[in-house]
Amino acid sequence: MSDVSDDERSPRRDIGSSKGRKAGNDTGKGVEIPAVYHLTASDSTGAQVIGCTLNGNNYLTWSRTMIIALRARNKLPFIDGSLDKPGEDDPLRERWERCNSTLIAWMFNTMEESLQATVAYAIDAKNLWDNLKERYSEGNQSRVFQIKIEICLLKQEEFVLGLSGLSILAFKVQDHTRKGARTKTGATD
Repeated sequence: MSDVSDDERSPRRDIGSSKGRKAGNDTGKGVEIPAVYHLTASDSTGAQVIGCTLNGNNYLTWSRTMIIALRARNKLPFIDGSLDKPGEDDPLRERWERCNSTLIAWMFNTMEESLQATVAYAIDAKNLWDNLKERYSEGNQSRVFQIKIEICLLKQEEFVLGLSGLSILAFKVQDHTRKGARTKTGATD
């Protein structure tokens, strides 16, 4: 139940290995570390990865901005369902845990304080992402109706200045309508 569309999902090649990096035990045997598990010095848990703060009313903008930031950092597979949690004995498990915790912190850091308490005990970034979508997504008929009313209320003299606002509202209607159609057919994002 991700709001990442099929064409936005991270292809498996994006989680390919990083040359020269290995994870493993003390036996000298290692496994190539996929690039998705790489964290840089700027990828700290205290980082504010986007400028948008989720306040409960701006989920669509927040989620789109977060998707862009996660794609840029090669972390989208953690929330779009294309990366599974490694098993207990998998040498990549520790790296998965570290990246997963970092993503949870990034999401937490971009929420208003009043929302942070509701997600403070999250342990899985994908589950947190899906929970936020379910809770704050505006993909319902009443919100679509409200957006259509906003479009109708744009005044003629605001036409030039309102084009930006109109295109944003049109995108929202299109996005909500698309999500609603998938929900009715039983399809998932």
